[in-house]
Amino acid sequence: SANAVQNQLYIALITYCLLIFIKHKEGYRGTLLNLLRVLRSCIFKKYEIFLENLFVTPSKSSRGRRRINHIRIFNATLEQFENAEIEHLNTVGINPVI
Repeated sequence: SANAVQNQLYIALITYCLLIFIKHKEGYRGTLLNLLRVLRSCIFKKYEIFLENLFVTPSKSSRGRRRINHIRIFNATLEQFENAEIEHLNTVGINPVI
C-alpha cells in the first residue's frame, strides 16, 4: 500500500540521517557503507566497542588488483612447446594462467 511505501521511505531517510550524524560526530572519514557494515556487526554491543571497530587499522595491506602478465605466460608456454614439454597441457587439472 502507499502507506507502507511511505513508511519505508521515512525509515530509509531517518537511517541515512543517523549515519551522517554519527559520521560527523565521530569524525569518521570512511564511506557510509563501511560505517553501516561496522554498525551492523556491533548492533548489540556497547558504543565504545562500535567506535573501536570503526577506527581499527587494517592488519594487512593490499597491493591492489593482481594483473596477469600475459606476455610472460605466453613466453613460458612457447618455451615449453619448443622444448617438447607439452604433456601437462593436455591434462584437465592445469590452469596455465595462475
